[in-house]
Amino acid sequence: MGFQSDEVYQYVDRDTGEIQLVEGILLRAAEAGDETPSLPEWQKPQWLAAQKAVSSDRAIHGNGAFRMFKDAVRRLDLRDDWDEFEEEALREIAI
Repeated sequence: MGFQSDEVYQYVDRDTGEIQLVEGILLRAAEAGDETPSLPEWQKPQWLAAQKAVSSDRAIHGNGAFRMFKDAVRRLDLRDDWDEFEEEALREIAI
């Protein structure tokens, strides 16, 4: 059985420019250095994304992380792209 969570976080993969969605429980497990959990196929890409997000020396962590992310979106003039992506991602989660 896979992990299930209402918390979903987003981060920008700086290598590809893609926005990745990662469940909070997977992100916390990766931050803690946990071994790869037994996951269904559809969650394995999230686990890899979580590991990459926390291993990046440029990752945004801790208090104010979301604010720093939003500031970067604004500074890079990606607000419309982000809003469109977030709306579509939330629609996918709701389905």
